[in-house]
Amino acid sequence: FEGDDVYEGGDLAMGAAAQNAIGFFYDGYGKDRYTASSMGFGYGGDLTYEGGRQASNLGIFLDTGGCSDLYGIKDLANNLRLQRGEKGIFVDE
Repeated sequence: FEGDDVYEGGDLAMGAAAQNAIGFFYDGYGKDRYTASSMGFGYGGDLTYEGGRQASNLGIFLDTGGCSDLYGIKDLANNLRLQRGEKGIFVDE
């Protein structure tokens, strides 16, 4: 949970969730670099998926190290708490 890490992912990576799922991502101390799509980083998809049933999703992204991290999406930053999608949360402390 510590160290200067590099994380790379695509859609629904790093704590994102869809299709009746729960996604959870945690990293502790370190100057980390993150790259993923806009549907990553604790994004919680809406309740319908491709016309399917009402499916709840919960996405959680936590970086609690307190160091300067770099994110590949302009809306994400250090020292930020943000709702992502309908039921997702992004926290960098």
